[in-house]
Amino acid sequence: MDVMEVTSKTMEFAEITETEFNTFAHGHRLGNFVQSVGMAKRRATAGWAPHYVGVYDEAGALVAAALLHSRHILRGYYDFECAQGPLLDYDNTELVTFFLTELKRWAKSKRALQVRVSPPVLAIHRDQDAQPVVDDYTGQPVITLLERLGFGQVSNDEVDRNPAYVRWYFTKDLSGYTTLDDVLKTVDQQTRWSINKARKFGVEVEVLTKRDELSRFFDILAATGIRLGFDPRDLAYYESLFDSFGPEQAIFTIAKLNVAAYKNSLREQIEILMSESSSLDETDAKVARRVRANREQIELYQGKIDDADAMAFGKEYIPLAAAVFMHHGPELAYFMSGSDENYRSFNGPYALQAFALEYALQHGVTRYNFYGTNGVFNNHPEQEGVYKFKYGFGGVIEEQIGHFIYDASPLLNVARRLLVALRRLIGR
Repeated sequence: MDVMEVTSKTMEFAEITETEFNTFAHGHRLGNFVQSVGMAKRRATAGWAPHYVGVYDEAGALVAAALLHSRHILRGYYDFECAQGPLLDYDNTELVTFFLTELKRWAKSKRALQVRVSPPVLAIHRDQDAQPVVDDYTGQPVITLLERLGFGQVSNDEVDRNPAYVRWYFTKDLSGYTTLDDVLKTVDQQTRWSINKARKFGVEVEVLTKRDELSRFFDILAATGIRLGFDPRDLAYYESLFDSFGPEQAIFTIAKLNVAAYKNSLREQIEILMSESSSLDETDAKVARRVRANREQIELYQGKIDDADAMAFGKEYIPLAAAVFMHHGPELAYFMSGSDENYRSFNGPYALQAFALEYALQHGVTRYNFYGTNGVFNNHPEQEGVYKFKYGFGGVIEEQIGHFIYDASPLLNVARRLLVALRRLIGR
């Protein structure tokens, strides 16, 4: 244990072990997969070195902890990032002050240029429609304290424009629910109908537990990226995610249509309609119209059976959608997903959400995090589409206070900015 200079009679700042951090983070109410050993391993593959630090109280108990990542920037100096952390009680001003003061000392000893933190603290309380809730809560005291301690706030507009950073989330509190049916009573009618339709059609969810199966997952995300014009990352990224977190924490899933079950459901509907029609008296004009409508519906269902055979090309299953969910402590996060637009009528994404909610309940998860939205709610389809999908499941919008940077080496950072500007100028 590498103890730094102590500035409190009752607390001690130190580098801590991976095991200590892992235990603390899994049990902390603000714990999240970004602040996890799995993320430390994942980002190490991209050249970021992990560091675990914490604060012990006078009894020797760990009361605060953080995972930081560093990378070399300039002549032996480094940038440090603490995403979605530190993990501590932000209502405890003394603890926050001590932790951040000692973190600055520690960072300087590690030749830091900058230290970026993004505390998982809400700016205000919002409802499902992103409207402010009228109560006494505000995250401003934490912002003020961070700034007083030398951590300047990055413009929220700048953060929200950067796809690498997330500040807005949509979450659902699962505490108090025991079954999926209980949860589905809280979702809107269209969402519940979509889930039931997927079930009726024989949509199944497969969990991928082997690394060599990820190419099937990647194919769906790659096709989605091409359709929507974004980079879904390469297969190696998802393999590193799987390797770093393991299948117990990075849950890769595929929603797929069981072709035989789908056809059987259509045949059952046909039998019901035929049985109904056979008992009707067609001499009555109104009844005759009902019989004609049944015949048209039967023809439609028979056409769908023929279409299913054409779509399947002899395969037992048709992949519809894919998603990876991150499980960490009391939280399950809906991290990444994609779907095949050709099969959107089968509601694969809804089947995946139903699976995730049931998984959460089975594993004692109390917070389901639908993860990021872009924080823009102005009825633009390209901006609100994902938000509206999540909205249907019920929950609340969470706006966090944002990102803060401590400038540990002001003169070197001036030189750095000049160097960046010069490179841009030369590159023109």
